Amino acid sequence: MAGSNFVAHYDGSSWTSSTVSGVWMFDVWGTAPDDVYAVGDKGVIVHWDGSAWAIVSSPCVKALNDVWGTSQSDVFAAGEGGTVLHYDGESWETSRSGGIELEGVWGSSSTDVYAVGSLGRCSISTDRAGPISPALIHRRFSAVFGVLRRATSTWSERPGRQPLLRKSSATTVCPGRSCVGLDVLNDVWGSSSTDVFVVGWGGLIVHCDGTGYGFMASGTTAALEAVWGTSATDVWAVGGRMSDRKGVILHYDGAAWTQVPIGTVRYLLHVSGRSATDVWVVGEFGLVLHFDGSHGRRLTRAST
Repeated sequence: MAGSNFVAHYDGSSWTSSTVSGVWMFDVWGTAPDDVYAVGDKGVIVHWDGSAWAIVSSPCVKALNDVWGTSQSDVFAAGEGGTVLHYDGESWETSRSGGIELEGVWGSSSTDVYAVGSLGRCSISTDRAGPISPALIHRRFSAVFGVLRRATSTWSERPGRQPLLRKSSATTVCPGRSCVGLDVLNDVWGSSSTDVFVVGWGGLIVHCDGTGYGFMASGTTAALEAVWGTSATDVWAVGGRMSDRKGVILHYDGAAWTQVPIGTVRYLLHVSGRSATDVWVVGEFGLVLHFDGSHGRRLTRAST
C-alpha cells in the first residue's frame, strides 16, 4: 500500500481487493485481523474492524507516512512536518510536530521506539515513566522511531550534524562518529534494542548494537526503501535503482549482506512477513513477491 486508495488482502490462499473512497493511503499495520490501521495523505487514518474500513478522527492534516504500535492501545503514526501521532485506545493525539519529514516507525518494545526523518534527524525516546532527556535528532535521517506518551515524555531536537546517540535515563547508547554527508534514511527495524538496522539512499545501511553504531557494506548503491527480518541472522532490505526503477533485494545472514537474484522487476517499496519462510515484498504497479524457503533465497511472483 504505497500511495493508493486500493487495499489488497491475502487470506492464505488468494488475494482480494477493495478501495477506500476519498483517501490516499501510504502504510498499514495491525494487531489482529479485525484491528488494522492505515494512514495516508492529509492526516487520514482509517481502521478495519474485520468487516469494513472506516475513517477515524485525526488531529492533523499533514501526510502520515508510517504507522506502527505495540498493542491496540499503543499505536504511533508519523509523517510530514515532523508529525508524530499517538493512539491510546480511545483517541489519536499529536505527540510532536515541526521540522523533520518522517518516513517510518518501529520499536523493539513499548518502551523503546525509534524515529528517523528525511531532513536527516533521528529522534529516540525510551522512558514512558517520566520526562525524557533530550534524545538525538540527527541530520540526514528519514524515519521516526520513538516512544512518546502524552504529558509524560517529549520530543526534542538538536539541529545540525550531531553524532548518533540514543539516550535512555542516565545511559547513553550508540555514541559514535558524525554521519556527515548522509542523504536520506527511509526505514528502521531491529530484532532487539541491541540489534537495530536503518536503511536509506545510496545503499546505506547503519547498524546499532547498543554500545555503538557503524556503517555496513551493502554491496549496492541502490536506494533502500525498507528493512525487516525475523532475527539477527535473517534480515531483508528492499529498494531499487532510481535511474531505471528496477528492484533490488538484499539479505543479511548475520555475517554479510548479499544481493538476492530476482531478475528484472519493478522498484520495490516494502518488505514484511510472518516467519523466515513466509516473507512478502511489494513494489510498484502492484508487484508482489513471496519467499517460502523452498528455492534457496529466490522469491517468486504472487498474483494480486
